[in-house]
Amino acid sequence: MSLWVALGITSLRSAILVAIAIPLCLWMKTFFQTNQRFRSLAWLLLLVPVVAPRMLTGFGYANFSLSLVPYPVWNELLYAVLLLFMIVPVGTVMCYFAPPAPISKDAMHCLTLAESESRFSTALRGPGSQFVAAAGLMFVLAFQEFELASLMGVSSWTVWLFDAQAGGLILTESLRYALLPVLCELLIVAATGWIVWKNAGLVARPQEAHRQMTTLGHKAAWSYLLVSLVLFCCVPWSFILQAAVSGLPQLSNNYTIGNDIVAGCLFAFLATALALALAGLFVIRIEKRHSTGLRSIVCLVGLPGLFGSLVLGLSVLFVFQLSPLQNLYGTPLPWVLGSVLFLVPRALLVMLLLMVVKSKEAGHLTQLLAKSGRKTQRAQARELQWRTSWALHFVAFVLLFFWVYTDLTTAAILAPPGIVTAPVRLYNLMHYGQSAVLSAMVVATFGLPALAFGVTVLFRKPLQKVLVP
Repeated sequence: MSLWVALGITSLRSAILVAIAIPLCLWMKTFFQTNQRFRSLAWLLLLVPVVAPRMLTGFGYANFSLSLVPYPVWNELLYAVLLLFMIVPVGTVMCYFAPPAPISKDAMHCLTLAESESRFSTALRGPGSQFVAAAGLMFVLAFQEFELASLMGVSSWTVWLFDAQAGGLILTESLRYALLPVLCELLIVAATGWIVWKNAGLVARPQEAHRQMTTLGHKAAWSYLLVSLVLFCCVPWSFILQAAVSGLPQLSNNYTIGNDIVAGCLFAFLATALALALAGLFVIRIEKRHSTGLRSIVCLVGLPGLFGSLVLGLSVLFVFQLSPLQNLYGTPLPWVLGSVLFLVPRALLVMLLLMVVKSKEAGHLTQLLAKSGRKTQRAQARELQWRTSWALHFVAFVLLFFWVYTDLTTAAILAPPGIVTAPVRLYNLMHYGQSAVLSAMVVATFGLPALAFGVTVLFRKPLQKVLVP
């Protein structure tokens, strides 16, 4: 299969999935606006597919995908459903936190009656402004997906280009082949950014009353959340855990995978800290000073990460092979830089969401309480600070950490010689089929960092006393 065919298949699949996802996102938005019971649980169920490691899901379905080789249409359908579960949470979050449309539906109806020629452009500024950004972001995420497509044997331009690069294709040729996909992504990002930029100057109307959802609609929404969780996580992970039970005892003397886990965690920790610090600095500066120049700098810094880790990794590799930076090629600097650029747009989105959900009044009151002369009141202030601020930042850090820790292409392309992260080593072994030892290695690779963060939460109170007396 040529790159053109793979690119056409990927583009068509992404466009169809976005067309299906937009009504689902608006439906889920209405559900979260009207649902008052177990809202936190509903958000958790929605977001699990987008934060869950795609390598785990792809590896869990690997044998099942092999059984569907005689039926490629069903394999494509399974992949499309999983990809839909992955992009809908992103679109739902974007639609939920989008400001109200500046043009009402009544005004749009009047334009329709008047048969105005500007109905389409007005619709993008009106009701369509609430999901334009969501549609663009969902298309980009579906267009550049790699791990699921590779492990499930699905046609995609990312798989074609990665396999060609791993097979010995010259770097300049890889970048030349990547030019057309980048242009497609740039077109989507530019069109979305232009529409959002034009709408930013319009005054938003007061928030309209939320649409009501029937009891049947609420049950259907809960059913969707459960189905997405079961198909994306529970079913494939159960296959891995079942096979890993007999393979875990054999890992006691396997120090290689332990070294790979430590190396991946250290670099992921460093990249996450740098990306969050950079994103936090940008958000604070934008909040204090609404400067067009500063917004342009933020867009330029965040733009490379929107093209996906594959194109980003190849570009950073090319830059560090130029003569001025050639001496730094074998160092960890290219890997750290590529990981930070990959995380920056995601960190910016997370920081902006934190600004929306955090209460400034509660934060100010807890800071005043923390200055109290009584020890018990300072302890209460630490607990309130954890619940109102620190817990949110901790979740954001963990989310970004696992995003970059499980990223295959950046580590595979930019890691210095002699350093192999556990996900990269596992990915290379997964193509030889499932086994008990490999499943045990997968569980250790993703379970140990999760266990470390869990222990941190368990002992957070003693740590808070040390950090904030």
